[in-house]
Amino acid sequence: MRSNLPVINVHEKKNIKSKVATQLLYGDTFIKIGKKGSWIKIKIDSDNYKGFIKKKTFFNKIKSTHKVCSLSANL
Repeated sequence: MRSNLPVINVHEKKNIKSKVATQLLYGDTFIKIGKKGSWIKIKIDSDNYKGFIKKKTFFNKIKSTHKVCSLSANL
């Protein structure tokens, strides 16, 4: 999955008062490991860090606004 907000806080535990260990920036990729209540457990692709994000800060269903095509040929 890909981060779709400018910044998403990644917490150590599934508690809003727990320490923010790192942040996902726009475009960062991660794997969703599981869901517990209003939290999603993730593993960040770049450094394999595991943590929790709030479910309401991440939106799965975003409509595409642009289509990018790149045509090329090797001769």
